[in-house]
Amino acid sequence: MKQLPIQCIRIGDLPALQINNHLASAVVLLQGGQLIQFQPHGSAPLLWENPDAQFQRGKAVRTGIPICWPWFGDLNRNPKPVQSEFQKLPAQPAHGFARTGTWGLYDYNSHEAGTTLRLKLLETSGPLHLSLEIEIGEKLSLRLTTHNVSPKTVHFTQALHSYFPTHDISETSIHGLDDCEYLDALDGWKKKHQTGPVTFCEETDRVYCGSVEDLKIMRGSGATDENQNTLIESSGSSSCIVWNPWKEKAARLSQFSPEAYQAMLCVETANAAADSITLKEGRSHTLSLSLSRLP
Repeated sequence: MKQLPIQCIRIGDLPALQINNHLASAVVLLQGGQLIQFQPHGSAPLLWENPDAQFQRGKAVRTGIPICWPWFGDLNRNPKPVQSEFQKLPAQPAHGFARTGTWGLYDYNSHEAGTTLRLKLLETSGPLHLSLEIEIGEKLSLRLTTHNVSPKTVHFTQALHSYFPTHDISETSIHGLDDCEYLDALDGWKKKHQTGPVTFCEETDRVYCGSVEDLKIMRGSGATDENQNTLIESSGSSSCIVWNPWKEKAARLSQFSPEAYQAMLCVETANAAADSITLKEGRSHTLSLSLSRLP
């Protein structure tokens, strides 16, 4: 009997979907709709798989691509229209409630380009409904769609909080943000200007402003390193977060070993800070992300 490309498994306390098709393998948690593994056959993983991640019910997991929605970061640091939209909720966790909410698989199909999963957040009772489409093939594609089912305009922020692996953060750079303005969260949210590629030599926490469709993560200059470089393509996004905790903060983080900062970075496809989405009644917005190896 031919094995189905999707299997139901458990990781720690959490149910998950394991996908293995003719092109790639992946794992998606049903808590948070969170993709925690993606690996094309014959290639290294494209996402950072945190060895210290804890898979506990109701707890955010620090690995893969957490979904931040319907606000990014601390709700009180969001634009006023977003704050007023959600400030009456009994719980206001950092990065919103979608990343620990329960998701359900409502459709999937296999095809020549891989496997497509369609999930939806089951616990939404307000004006916004959320769905996620994941395509697993030679590349990884995600489409996060917010639907306004209310008779009024609604405001929200969001991010696909992607963790990427690297062999050495000090030899890693991000290309495609040259000449962009950014807000430096470590310097009183001052607006600054990016010149050249983004490099890492200290704690980094920045929100880059403006629509950036293509970014490249470059990992050194050797032939082996070049084969591990990553292309990030996105749409429906007008901001990008770049984050690495560096040594001092890494020692204070949960689910994070003190030396892990050397082997990871976050490049988050987002609508964050002043870049909030205004969604009119009956309308939808899609945030798209595609990851692949650079040739």
